[in-house]
Amino acid sequence: SESRQNRFLVFEEWAKTNGALHSNISFTLLPDGFTAFATNQINGDEDIVTIPFNLLITFEKVKNSSFGPLYQATRNLHKQTKENSENVGERTNIKWTLFYLFMVYQAKDIDSFWHPYFAVLPDKVSTPLTFTKLQLKLLEGSNLYEGVKNILSHLKASFEKVLPILKTFPDLSQHQYAFSEVVWAYQNFWSRAHNVIINKDGKEKAALVPVADLLNHNSNAKITFLSRPNSNTFSINTHSPISPGEEVFSNYALRSNEKLLLNYGFAEEPNPRDNVQIKLGPNPHQQETSTDDLHYLTEEEPLPETLLLALRGRSYSESDRYFISEDFTRWKEASPASELQMLSTLAQLLQNKRSLLKLSSNKDDTNDETSKKIKTVISDPEGAIRTYIRGQMKILTAAIDQVYSRLEKMVFELNKVAEKRLRIENVGEEKLPEALSRYITWAEKHALFPGVEVSRRSTEVQGRRGGPAFVLRARSNLVKGVPLVSVPTSWRLSRTSLNQLPKRIPNSAAWALRRTIKEDETLLALALMELTRLPESSQETEALTCWRLFAAAAEEALLVEQDYDVDDKGKDQNKHNNCKRALLFSQDKDRKELEGTPLGGLLDDAVSSIQDEWQNIRSLLSDREWSHLFSADVHTWPRYRWARLLVELTSTPSSLSGTPEIQLVPLPVVPLQNPCECLGRRVRGSREEIVALREYVSGELVEDVAAYGGENWYQMLYFGSVFLNNPFEVLSLDVEVPSGGGVNVMQCHYVRPDNVLPHQLISTFRRKSDLWREELDVFFEDLLDSFCGSPRDDLELLNKLPVSSKSINIVEYR
Repeated sequence: SESRQNRFLVFEEWAKTNGALHSNISFTLLPDGFTAFATNQINGDEDIVTIPFNLLITFEKVKNSSFGPLYQATRNLHKQTKENSENVGERTNIKWTLFYLFMVYQAKDIDSFWHPYFAVLPDKVSTPLTFTKLQLKLLEGSNLYEGVKNILSHLKASFEKVLPILKTFPDLSQHQYAFSEVVWAYQNFWSRAHNVIINKDGKEKAALVPVADLLNHNSNAKITFLSRPNSNTFSINTHSPISPGEEVFSNYALRSNEKLLLNYGFAEEPNPRDNVQIKLGPNPHQQETSTDDLHYLTEEEPLPETLLLALRGRSYSESDRYFISEDFTRWKEASPASELQMLSTLAQLLQNKRSLLKLSSNKDDTNDETSKKIKTVISDPEGAIRTYIRGQMKILTAAIDQVYSRLEKMVFELNKVAEKRLRIENVGEEKLPEALSRYITWAEKHALFPGVEVSRRSTEVQGRRGGPAFVLRARSNLVKGVPLVSVPTSWRLSRTSLNQLPKRIPNSAAWALRRTIKEDETLLALALMELTRLPESSQETEALTCWRLFAAAAEEALLVEQDYDVDDKGKDQNKHNNCKRALLFSQDKDRKELEGTPLGGLLDDAVSSIQDEWQNIRSLLSDREWSHLFSADVHTWPRYRWARLLVELTSTPSSLSGTPEIQLVPLPVVPLQNPCECLGRRVRGSREEIVALREYVSGELVEDVAAYGGENWYQMLYFGSVFLNNPFEVLSLDVEVPSGGGVNVMQCHYVRPDNVLPHQLISTFRRKSDLWREELDVFFEDLLDSFCGSPRDDLELLNKLPVSSKSINIVEYR
């Protein structure tokens, strides 16, 4: 418009008067910005523009302006609210909000020094912060969508805290300040700011640089930003000659499309610096020192080793952490179960992240690979969003492929060890229990089991003792990659999905207590108890039917295995004596056999924890507000323990809804042999699948080979089976060690068949011998001091140790 053109002429005169130099270029106004063209020949290694420091807008200048008293008045507020910027850096804190308000003030006050500059900035900046609701909806499920919500909410919170204080300053409050204007200032600053070295200390500071920030971006432009503190100037220097009439570009540096879209409102395709950000929470094993951990997946490196190391540090078992001395580059020395679990969890998290992304189609999009080799800047919002989402999905797909490649390799190696155990010779002809049969029939009608069928086991599997009463077998010869089980993703059971229950489950305690019970596992176990007693209804959804039938079938199957009474009438029916899942032991004699063993201690801890959860539920249901929801038939201790086991076997920590909640997935189905994590899980369209990572012959037993790479205590606790000659079995040893001052501490050590005397254990006994030297006999001292041979040699030495209080009962420990 003529008014904006006039404002620009005023701006150019202002810049020239205050020392800005750009004699070889001229600017043309665009509706949403500017374009610069060369008016004369510009040679290589020549400055395009040179701006004196007195025109720069930095935070120091804000503090020294009329906003200085406001800054002093908000210093304590800034210190108190630093946590505001936890997820988005410092850009939305109190300090930066003052900067944005200063920009708004300068734009409104026609007498201010920088008013000519702010008067020519675009009234609207097209970035995700001001996208329409429909445009933002296209970003749902992406990191950027959550980032935009965080920025706006944190920025608004800071604005609302500063505004009342600002109004106490008459010279500043003469203008009105709207939140939309603060957003405008935020967008203009971060789309234009340069890092400038103003002082001779060499530290960079973010600053607005009038004139220099009018140049558009081109990632191929070969330029350098030069800060010259000695001459108090900032220049943009070109490396390449520019002919008259050519557009003159800046270069915002190589950035991911996520940052380009957030800060500047455009995306590039192809973009070699594109990435997907993965944020891991604090490491639970390092609670005192651990913080959030950021990792970046790229096309060149879709599965960075740093991410795998971080996940190993968070997911490996205590014994594996012990054997590799917390050095996760030595993961091959740990048991395969930990690595398989880590990779399986990572695959599922990546697939969930990818499934959240929605790529809208557009007739202008092209799959022509030749055209994609030419870098294009996409600035229209919908096109930029599609480019960004397409890049995120491409990188995630590459990462998922690499995870599955690693999984398949590990599964292949494990099958070499366990191939004789993976087949079952005979399957009983007995009919399946009624509830299980009913569920299987319904599931097959809905294509939940395309590759497997459920049978009753009648013989032992070679190399294993115990195991479930029911097994999954391949329906036919199966090739790698075919789906074995397929369930709609909308059928997950979670705290969120419980919101749908009040209309379909009368008097549901789970629904009534969903906001009171904080632990997801406890709440979902309560829901499962109620689902098994839910009568069939013509109004229920297919998802609810699935869980009603699944829960009833799983309860029946587990009761059959555990020799409990199926009909709750005291009758012994359908006993299966080969399987004893330790978590469901009810007889004192069963638990007594485990006394003094590591599994016995784990079982006591697990049962005690579950009992505490149950007591909390009973206490809540005794309250007058909820007592009418209690049912003596439904809410019993044995049934809660069964339900908690089912939660353990079907839970996943990830969420397709984007919320950090535990969800149950009916993928393993009965017989609940294993969580099937390592059979390969993927999300395809609207269904979640378990796929074969190897070939199967018709009738072959289908189970999670991760079971063969883990410890027997885990198999016994949850699945009622153990493996003979298990090379990954672990024995834990608690050793009491003096720590000085007459105080003893307990150290936990682990022994494995391939490492019967780990160096950590030897070091501990060496320290004990130094501390207790006067109390130990000479023979014991000499043996301890000679521990320097192979594990076998050390074991022979230990066999010679005397059994006495002075030898710390080391033979018993062994």
